Amino acid sequence: MVSHRLPAAFAFLPRQENLATDAALVEALPHLEGSAERAAFEILLQRGHVPSLAAVITGFPSASGSLQALMVDHIGELSASVRSVVGSGKAAQRIAGMDLIVHARSGRLAYLLADALRVRCHRTRESAAAALLGLTEGLLAHLQSSTAEHLAELLHEVEALADALQKAVWRWEIHYQPKALAAAMMLAERTEPTIRRKLAQRRSKIARALSELMETTTEPRFAGFLVRALTMPPLRAAATRCLARAADPALRVAVLAQSWLLADPEVERGARYLRDLPWLCEVDGAAGGGAVPPEAIVRWLSAACGTSEWRLERLRGALTSPSEETRRSAFWQLTREDNPAATDLLKSLAIREDDPLARVALRELHRRGQADAPAPAPQPSAPEAASTVRPTWERYWHAADGSARREARGGLRELVRQHRPELVTALRGKLSSNDAADRARALRAVLDLDLATDVEEHLLRLVHDVDPLVRAAALAPLARLSIPSVLRILRQAVNDPDPRVQANAVEALDRLNHADRVPATRPKLRSPHPRVRANAVKSLLRTELREAGETLLGMLDDPSSAQRASALWVVERLRLRAVLRHVADMSHRDADPGVRRRAARVLRELRGEEPHGATGRAPAEPTAASGPRKVAPGGPR
Repeated sequence: MVSHRLPAAFAFLPRQENLATDAALVEALPHLEGSAERAAFEILLQRGHVPSLAAVITGFPSASGSLQALMVDHIGELSASVRSVVGSGKAAQRIAGMDLIVHARSGRLAYLLADALRVRCHRTRESAAAALLGLTEGLLAHLQSSTAEHLAELLHEVEALADALQKAVWRWEIHYQPKALAAAMMLAERTEPTIRRKLAQRRSKIARALSELMETTTEPRFAGFLVRALTMPPLRAAATRCLARAADPALRVAVLAQSWLLADPEVERGARYLRDLPWLCEVDGAAGGGAVPPEAIVRWLSAACGTSEWRLERLRGALTSPSEETRRSAFWQLTREDNPAATDLLKSLAIREDDPLARVALRELHRRGQADAPAPAPQPSAPEAASTVRPTWERYWHAADGSARREARGGLRELVRQHRPELVTALRGKLSSNDAADRARALRAVLDLDLATDVEEHLLRLVHDVDPLVRAAALAPLARLSIPSVLRILRQAVNDPDPRVQANAVEALDRLNHADRVPATRPKLRSPHPRVRANAVKSLLRTELREAGETLLGMLDDPSSAQRASALWVVERLRLRAVLRHVADMSHRDADPGVRRRAARVLRELRGEEPHGATGRAPAEPTAASGPRKVAPGGPR
């Protein structure tokens, strides 16, 4: 066929009633370009023969970009043919039709994808679920960038898609396709009723699939469903875990943006199950420079994470923010806290003459019947407190470990009673530092000054820090908190990937002296890391566990010098005279000079001998009275 004759031929073809005309056009279409391609396609549309148009749609995946664009632009006129293709008996044809629906972002044809989930062909079901997810993502992206004139039409497409997704949810046991559920979770505001009915259905298996999707996701578009899932008992635990571990900044921002859901009392009650959200203390950074309104951040801080004391501490910090919107939002959340501590905080606001919130705080106090009560005693002014605390704090902070640090620590402890708020403020600044070394050092300061209860929220955040040194340093002060979650956190930390964290967790559990520490600590007797194993032995010997004594004897004879040295540390700390002869033998014959020296020192301490002189002679051979070689099954006596 010569190209300059095509227009005349096309003018003739529409008038032909012979079906061979359609077959010829379908055959020629993949080989045409430009205006000829468009003319042939429009003739096929004009003739409206469904099987012929279905044949064109079947070739959609391999068609040229211009022909694909023509099919997408005319998806409404092709709907009957698309239905024919998706209902075809061949998987390749069905998949081609579903591909066209996704590219055309046709929510009105999404019901065909939901119906395809019932086909026995596994490949078709997988493709249908993937198409539902792709269609949902495409429509949501288009919805965000659409103009007002196209908004109403797009909303109709989304509503039709939501209907199809609800069918997919209800037919879960037929297809078991997680991608279909993922699409439904993205449109949670429309699919939630069906998901709730499905969860309530007897013998439904959908709760597990939804939970697995939530716990493995970093998808920001799941945020609305995650918040709503706090009100669904079968999914609440998984939603809580996912929100607690939200490491992706985009997911955090999306969750914070769902704060409007907290206006629902049921959602607000569900938020009380969120006990460990360490990233809420980092929301200023997570919000991405104003991506989330300040009132949303404050609303979440007030709604989540349990105790009234925790919330008041967060609100107290927000009330000092330079942002007027943040301060105002924090104040209105404060008015919802009806307890003496909140009233005291309102009084401290009411006496600030230059604060625009002072008059409102006074009115709130009148409403509570507390306006005539004496205001809290004024704190020292910031410059005065800083001039008293700062020199001692700086001396302590920059002192190297040793006598200088101990002296500075002693001076700082004397100031804790008088200037505790100022010290806590300085400490919080270091705990929020971007430098991991500063965070770890600040955690040691928390331990030195016994200020764990004052920085509880920081400790709960830093036990999940990305730096293992920080996680390890956070465990000792955390063990001083009298909150229910401490034991659970320490048991989890025992299995941390980093051995330093494991060792500190075992030690912290031992200091708590809780009976539940034995099941968590016992597996660590087989740890390849010397310090972890030594801490486990030390802890479990105190419980008279025979296995701990056997492990200690094994460590004393271990080929690794690090294991032998760690075993000597246990012997020294617990003063285990039962292994005196073994230690004496190590002080003479151990292959490692460092282990020999340590064994000699431990031997002197256990015998109560004075150190040898400068000659460095080894201690005398132990006598029979030195004690048996084996550790008694009951542990140390």
